[in-house]
Amino acid sequence: MKDKTLRIRTTSRLSFGLIDMNGEIGRIEGGLGLALENPCVELRARRAPTLSMSGATEVLASIQRKVEKVSAALHERYDIGGVELFIEQTIPDHVGLGSGTQLALAIAQALNLLYDLKLTTYQLSRLAQRGGTSGIGCASFDLGGFLCDGGHRFGGPGGKPGFAPSSASADFAPPPILFHSALPASWNVILAIPDAGRRTHGEEECELFRTRSPIPGPEAAQAARLALLKVLPAVKEEDLESFSSGLEAMQKLGWKRMQLERQNEVVHATLAEMHRLGLRGVGMSSWGPTLYGFSDAGVQSDQATVRALEAFGAARGGTRVIMTRPAVRGSSCTWE
Repeated sequence: MKDKTLRIRTTSRLSFGLIDMNGEIGRIEGGLGLALENPCVELRARRAPTLSMSGATEVLASIQRKVEKVSAALHERYDIGGVELFIEQTIPDHVGLGSGTQLALAIAQALNLLYDLKLTTYQLSRLAQRGGTSGIGCASFDLGGFLCDGGHRFGGPGGKPGFAPSSASADFAPPPILFHSALPASWNVILAIPDAGRRTHGEEECELFRTRSPIPGPEAAQAARLALLKVLPAVKEEDLESFSSGLEAMQKLGWKRMQLERQNEVVHATLAEMHRLGLRGVGMSSWGPTLYGFSDAGVQSDQATVRALEAFGAARGGTRVIMTRPAVRGSSCTWE
């Protein structure tokens, strides 16, 4: 494959919230999430003497930094050459769709396959320093589907010493995946990303992990109960009503409740409008401002919902609305 071009396409992901940010039982985090077909990272890569990149649109400085960081990590460990990248599309940055993890793993996978390193996704995740808090992004890259991860040990030998986001948890491996399943093909997902929504990342996110944890134990316990005995069985039984009510109940608890409380009026108004339009399981992914809702009403009805949300958002600074589907598999790699 020395002279061939590699094309990689990833999923994006929804994060329904960290279940246990309390730690009393010696374990923290854990969460539910879903891989999506769109938006996605899509790029082409081929061997080259050095690292170079271009794109269908201007490559943002933040993307360049992520590419350079991952490339440097692999070059430090392995005797490999460079890569010529053409980035066709990316996931919007810092909106709650896992853009950083998907791009980092796509770059790592490109070098892995171009130079036949035979590394697993787990190994790539460690090299790219992803998955140290939530395991949903790494698992969605590998597997797609609906996922539940088991969090990390907390305190004691080998455990996390405190509460921190993935960006500040590079020493920890991705957590174990406890549950993986496809969602019914008839369930569509509609995303709304208000332009005026609040974005939380970097030092601000680290500070919130430090100052807003731990959450009360009873709230963590109730979130775990809802996940285990309401949401997960509803996935296996293809029960959209129970699935949706379980997700919405989890949004009112613990860490997710705090994340929603920090959002602004535009985000909360859009959430209310999504409910009014009949979407199910409405909530916010990670810190937002991406909002999601599920529907089994069919394509024509969902397209009407998209138009209504776009009109609603136009009067509030603009909202990007995307109709997408759960991804049944993870990233794809093809040679050209």
